[in-house]
Amino acid sequence: MILFDEAGTAAMKAVELDAVLGSRAVQYRELQSYESNRFLSYFKPCLMPLEGGFSSGLTTPEEENFETRLYTCEGKRVVRLKQVPFNRSSLNHDEIFILDTKDKIFQFNGENTNNQERCKALEVIQLLKEKHHEGKCNVAIIDDGKLQEEGQSGEFWALFDGFAPIGKKVASEDDIIPEKTPAQLYNIVGGQLQDVVGELSKSLLRTDKCYMLYCGTDVFIWVGRATRLEDRKTAMQTVEEYIVNQNLPKLTLVTRIIQGHETNSFKSKFGSWTSASAAAPFEEGRGKVAALLKQQGAVLKGQTKTPPVEEEVPPLLPENGEIEVWHIDGESKTPVPKEDIGKFYSGDCYICLYSYHSNDKDHHYLCSWIGKDSIQEDQTIASQQATLMFKSFKCRAVQGRVFQGKEPPQFVAIFQPIIVLKGGLSSGYKSYIADKGLKDDTYSPDTPALIEISGTSMHNNKALQVDVSGHIYFGTNLMCIHNLIQAAGSLNSYGCFILQSATAALTWHGNQSTVEQQQLAVKVIEFLKPGAPIKLAKEGKESLAFWLALGGKQSYNSKKVTQEIVREPHLFEISSNKGKFEIEEIYNFEQDDLLAEDVMILDTHAEVIVWVGQSVDPKEKQNAFETGQKYIDLAASVDGLSPHVPLYRVAEGCEPCFFTTYFSWDPSKAPVQGNSFKKKAMILFGPGTIEVVMCILSLKYMHSVANLFLILLKSHDKKPEGSKGGGGATQRASAMAALTSAFQSSTVTKTAAAPRTFNRASQRAAAVAALSNVLTAEKKAPSPDSPPNRHDRKIASSQSTSPTNSEIADQGIGIEIWRIENFNPVPLPKSDYGRFYYGDSYIILKTAGKAGAYTYDIHYWLGKDTSQDEAGTAAMKAVELDAVLGSRAVQYRELQSYESNRFLSYFKPCLMPLEGGFSSGLTTPEEENFETRLYTCEGKRVVRLKQVPFNRSSLNHDEIFILDTKDKIFQFNGENTNNQERYKALEVIQLLKEKHHEGKCNVAIIDDGKLQEEGQSGEFWALFDGFAPIGKKVASEDDIIPEKTPAQLYNIVGGQLQDVVGELSKSLLRTDKCYMLYCGTDVFIWVGRATRLEDRKTAMQTVEEYIVNQNLPKLTLVTRIIQGHETNSFKSKFGSWTSASAAAPFEEGRGKVAALLKQQGAVLKGQTKTPPVEEEVPPLLPENGEIEVWHIDGESKTPVPKEDIGKFYSGDCYICLYSYHSNDKDHHYLCSWIGKDSIQEDQTIASQQATLMFKSFKCRAVQGRVFQGKEPPQFVAIFQPIIVLKGGLSSGYKSYIVDKGLKDDTYSPDTPALIEISGTSMHNNKALQVDVAAGSLNSYGCFILQSATAALTWHGNQSTVEQQQLAVKVIEFLKPGAPIKLAKEGKESLAFWLALGGKQSYNSKKVTQEIVREPHLFEISSNKGKFEIEEIYNFEHDDLLAEDVMILDTHAEVIVWVGQSVDPKEKQNAFETGQKYIDLAASVDGLSPYVPLYRVAEGCEPCFFTTYFSWDPSKAPVQGNSFKKKAMILFGPGTIEVVLCILSLKYIHSVANLFLILLKSHDKKPEGSKGGGGATQRASAMAALTSAFQSSTVTKTAAAPRTFNRASQRAAAVAALSNVLTAEKKAPSPDSPPNRHDRKIASSQSTSPTNSEIADQAPVKSEEPSNISENDEVSEPTNETTEEVPEIETSEPIPETETSEPVPETNEDDSSVKETDEDEKGDTQSTYTYDQLKSKSTDPVTGIDFKKRETYLSPEEFEEIFKMTKEKFYGLPRWRQDQIKKKVDLF
Repeated sequence: MILFDEAGTAAMKAVELDAVLGSRAVQYRELQSYESNRFLSYFKPCLMPLEGGFSSGLTTPEEENFETRLYTCEGKRVVRLKQVPFNRSSLNHDEIFILDTKDKIFQFNGENTNNQERCKALEVIQLLKEKHHEGKCNVAIIDDGKLQEEGQSGEFWALFDGFAPIGKKVASEDDIIPEKTPAQLYNIVGGQLQDVVGELSKSLLRTDKCYMLYCGTDVFIWVGRATRLEDRKTAMQTVEEYIVNQNLPKLTLVTRIIQGHETNSFKSKFGSWTSASAAAPFEEGRGKVAALLKQQGAVLKGQTKTPPVEEEVPPLLPENGEIEVWHIDGESKTPVPKEDIGKFYSGDCYICLYSYHSNDKDHHYLCSWIGKDSIQEDQTIASQQATLMFKSFKCRAVQGRVFQGKEPPQFVAIFQPIIVLKGGLSSGYKSYIADKGLKDDTYSPDTPALIEISGTSMHNNKALQVDVSGHIYFGTNLMCIHNLIQAAGSLNSYGCFILQSATAALTWHGNQSTVEQQQLAVKVIEFLKPGAPIKLAKEGKESLAFWLALGGKQSYNSKKVTQEIVREPHLFEISSNKGKFEIEEIYNFEQDDLLAEDVMILDTHAEVIVWVGQSVDPKEKQNAFETGQKYIDLAASVDGLSPHVPLYRVAEGCEPCFFTTYFSWDPSKAPVQGNSFKKKAMILFGPGTIEVVMCILSLKYMHSVANLFLILLKSHDKKPEGSKGGGGATQRASAMAALTSAFQSSTVTKTAAAPRTFNRASQRAAAVAALSNVLTAEKKAPSPDSPPNRHDRKIASSQSTSPTNSEIADQGIGIEIWRIENFNPVPLPKSDYGRFYYGDSYIILKTAGKAGAYTYDIHYWLGKDTSQDEAGTAAMKAVELDAVLGSRAVQYRELQSYESNRFLSYFKPCLMPLEGGFSSGLTTPEEENFETRLYTCEGKRVVRLKQVPFNRSSLNHDEIFILDTKDKIFQFNGENTNNQERYKALEVIQLLKEKHHEGKCNVAIIDDGKLQEEGQSGEFWALFDGFAPIGKKVASEDDIIPEKTPAQLYNIVGGQLQDVVGELSKSLLRTDKCYMLYCGTDVFIWVGRATRLEDRKTAMQTVEEYIVNQNLPKLTLVTRIIQGHETNSFKSKFGSWTSASAAAPFEEGRGKVAALLKQQGAVLKGQTKTPPVEEEVPPLLPENGEIEVWHIDGESKTPVPKEDIGKFYSGDCYICLYSYHSNDKDHHYLCSWIGKDSIQEDQTIASQQATLMFKSFKCRAVQGRVFQGKEPPQFVAIFQPIIVLKGGLSSGYKSYIVDKGLKDDTYSPDTPALIEISGTSMHNNKALQVDVAAGSLNSYGCFILQSATAALTWHGNQSTVEQQQLAVKVIEFLKPGAPIKLAKEGKESLAFWLALGGKQSYNSKKVTQEIVREPHLFEISSNKGKFEIEEIYNFEHDDLLAEDVMILDTHAEVIVWVGQSVDPKEKQNAFETGQKYIDLAASVDGLSPYVPLYRVAEGCEPCFFTTYFSWDPSKAPVQGNSFKKKAMILFGPGTIEVVLCILSLKYIHSVANLFLILLKSHDKKPEGSKGGGGATQRASAMAALTSAFQSSTVTKTAAAPRTFNRASQRAAAVAALSNVLTAEKKAPSPDSPPNRHDRKIASSQSTSPTNSEIADQAPVKSEEPSNISENDEVSEPTNETTEEVPEIETSEPIPETETSEPVPETNEDDSSVKETDEDEKGDTQSTYTYDQLKSKSTDPVTGIDFKKRETYLSPEEFEEIFKMTKEKFYGLPRWRQDQIKKKVDLF
């Protein structure tokens, strides 16, 4: 073992050496047996440390006494050689072993090893042979699985005392894969490590400090440039001590780096790493790719660091070859004439084949050339055709892809000259420019052209035609284009240029041009214009005519084009494991690193070459080009590699000179065929020996003696080199005899067998056993052609059988649950989710969001009987789980019966804990003995179900109770409960029915106040030993509302709480501390990012103890949050909370609104936390609708002509109505559009007029308000196109600009204008008039430049085809028939820029889309004027209750949803409610104040609302309050009417109303009634009620008999009638089908008919409690009552849409509609002529109702004027009637 003093000295001296070298070296610590791949690559094939040392004496291998040694040999490129004990137990199937004996070296190949590893082991054997045996020993290869009798296998096993089975590798400490650890930065000060607080960034590193960056198996020491030498040495010592003290694994790699020379491995740990200068010469090159992949979790084993080398041109292909070129046109390729080879058009694609002969072989260089303006179809065909040609060469050619402008030297050199011209000849290109209306600028020898000559020698000399622009003049009446050349700016002093005219050519020589360029210019002219006269112009001596030919003299470039920096080449092994792209860089690479089983990539930065080994899987071979492209995409994004770099694929054995030049290439190795193991054996030991070895190995493929003879005869002619004595021939002969004898017939006499050392079995048995074993192994082994597994074996540690926290953190969307069992978290089966036991503790993980933006909520639920130890374990494991998830989860403590709303929302409709637990035994509901239970049911969205004692004293007026008996479930609705709570209770009943009764029990609804005689009320009260008055709820400890407490902050130190003094602010929170914030019923634990895991666990324990000691209420909610992931509930407690960056993706969304409201004292029950979601366009409205638009002008709205619909002015306001038919209903989408420059008066009128129209639809339309620039997709899609123009047409706007003295810039078709086209599809395509200036342009859009008589479209380089098409459509819309010209970005004329006021810079960035956030649903209400908000978690369709006003905030729009049963005043104020919400959200959460706002009535929800819900259309038609609707949905329509009849009693205020009901509903004897009881009971009930409701002075008649005389006559009468109506309703009508459920449970308490007894179906509970006492006063019927009566006056089945439809909001004229309908039917009304009735009549009629002018027309004239009958007209909506009347002047 090395003394620590020596190790320390080495470390110190390394620091000093670095100082001598200028402090720019990277230092690595290397431990024996744990060296880095980089270090081992210096000592190939392996490092072989020797025993001893300087102090104990050094020995050489030659001096040592030889002893047999056994080694393991691991690695496929750098080998880790490790000596192990020489015994059989060391062997296993997973490693390669080398047994080095005095006379022979054995290589034992474990069954699970691969050929690459075996290949490297052979290199080690060769090293051992040279070092220990002077190169003169024998070598034997032993395959795992061979029996001891099999030749050399027997000799091998004899050394281990005979053959015996071996096992798999036993995992050691070195095989444990350490868990990933977040990088942590420490400052090294005075030999101590101090945490550095904050997110990792370069700014944390100070130039006068040393730091340690701990990353698990990687430890970096960063040394500032200004540190002292002593500080640097101290830093090394400190880190060494840290590694020892922390007991870090020996494989921990320690790297020391100097400021300014950071490796990419180091920089990749930081969020961003900016550099002021280019990469230092010592910077790692393409290693950035590897570093980024490692950071992203890819399998990565290293990256290189090498300096750039001098540029070297790779060897060029021989000049004796033959070249062929094909031009791509359509689906085929056409040969290019020989005289045109070398001429390329930028709009076309080509395939080039260069065939040459070298080294006695034919070679083929096959390339596709892609022009920069070529179309995608041609590019695809070129690739396909090239691949077909490649396959025709049996994949033995070099295939490449070259882009224009990136031609490599070997490509350029085969064309002399190579000329790239503008335009294209392919039909596809011609069609494309014709479709786009582009000018065809394809080169022609007869048109002017300017061609640049560049390069210095044959490998980079090129000719390129450059742009020629033109002037555009805008005349008063005509726009024309003159093709005048304006090209002097294209010149360059370092080049030559050819200026071509129709008949001649001129060459211009720059002062710095070379002779080669000047000669090439002449050659190009001869090639393009043979025989044309050539003139010369020299820079500085040009004539005036020369400059005039170029359009005038102007400045041009005089700088040399800088060559791209040549970088050091890098070699990577590329593979794919389960779809993951894996990369491993090969250091100090050489030819031997190219293994036949691998796909390699050589990246020279000038080209990327994919090398494919012979033994690679055929599918991987086929995908080699795609693999290369994947690498290019990655390297382009992170390392600046050009995405258009040339790409090649090269097959093993066909390597071209420009590939081999990067290796020390040995041509003798290339012809060797086979896998890497065979090749290495052949190369190392020669052909004679390899065949012997292969003979042994090939036994497993031998199925006949004949094959064996062939192999023996072919492979054993010669004695193996190095063998001693004559054993070779003898052994061969013996083997022949043995095998011949073994396989002969049993009747044949056996010949002499080969001599055997071990005679433990018969000859044949041994041979058969060997063959059997071989064939078995053959089945298991991969086929000879299939590649072995290229991935290293990893042995994971398994310390216990319980799941680890990394297993817990499965990133599946939804919830995952673990129960604490024996203090370990055990996953709960999905079937048990929601089944919690009193005696257990659970951990619940809720994962939401999408990959890359997951959010986590961790809840630990503690049953009321759980042990303290289990509760503590749950809390601790929750902390550990958070650490696994990256310390970003929010944690909640949940106590049984006091859970948070968030937690309960996961288990709808309610959570039902069970008795028992893991330790005491678990029972299921099915196993329990049924017992009657009484529950309280509280909550309108998440239900808190609580079991209470089953006795009458538990009942009260303030709660809903569920009584679950064996045969029936009763729901008792307390008088003071509301419909929403009753609604949720029905869901709980349905759950109980399914869980405890298999869905087959009866359900009864009992209203508080009914007497026991009333049917099922009697049955219910009988279970409580008779009826007795009940009281209000008795307040318990849980009902006490704690007093508001000012938030108090405490520091948690060593398990103690310390007050933090000062006003609450973010600055009080330190990153290395934990804090508790006490807020009464809310307790927050804030954990700094730099705290240790143990401190975090202690913080949880401390807070738990505080809660117990302070006796805090059980409803106290404990939330633990990590720094950087604070919830808005927490942040709202602080005066201000600033953030340097945008909200993290884990930030709660609209929850800020709720948090602020809570701080301000509003009623708040929670807020959500969800990540942003990917942008999704909501469903658009159907396209079959009709659109109408009105323009606001003054007090009225004016219809917009149909031809102008879609045109909006920013100074005006509009009302838009889109009517469409869907799902057999008419729908209306009504929106007001507000221009950004419109005046306030117009905005107000637009709102008022839209509201009037909304009311005319009886409030059943969708009403919206849209601001300019914030148009939602559904609005934009109904206008094609939608165009927003400057100015305005309304009189109000005109007056405003006159008053303000502003210029009227209202759009006119006759004035210049610039219009921007943006968007990508029909839902976001818009046209917007912008300022006429060059600065308004954007490369990502199209623009229309309009003059008085024409229009020009400008196409940005990044614009889309859709935008270009829309531009044409907009021109046709604004200026029909106007001529259209085209200008493309980069090819504009001078006149174009002059029209825009001169050329200037403009935007070339894509407009970023607003981040789409997760939608949030809130319930909005107002209590005593206070705005109250409650967020609904995990919302669904059922959360929309008829009594509520809800707000759906998608961040892209705000939708106010109004339930049917909402108070009319709240309905009327829905828009104001939405605006109030927007104002608040805009101030605290960044919601745009101009976000679209909608109001939607229940039952009229549009598709862009329902898309956010799992919408069930079947629920929408159900009318009534939420309670009625739920009963209808759960239990069907058959029972709802029974309950409605009973409930309607509360609306009866007179005997007359009662008689109406009775006469209409009960005139027939119900079928199934017995005797005459029905008539008698009705008569008794009538008499009783008549008496009961008469004046007190009237003598009362006999009442119905009573069993219990505990109430007045009136109450008894009500009870009697209730029974009667119920009994009659129960009886089915003669035509109705029989009841599908057979079981009927009669009450044993009374013989009278039961009250709405229902089998398997429950009645709906009442809208309000029916509690009629004997002191009730009879009031006179009110208007409201009268309107309600018709709803219940029926005995026939009443459609729900009629019985419970609410009274809609109407305008004041609604009543006149019905009157008109009646008036028009009368025969006595006078008629007048149309001329008299017109509002502008010259002879107006008097004495009529001017609002109903049309009613005075005769039927004939009515049809003539209105083109429809009166019946059809009055069937239209009111707003539509008014519209038609306006058109005919009768309004």
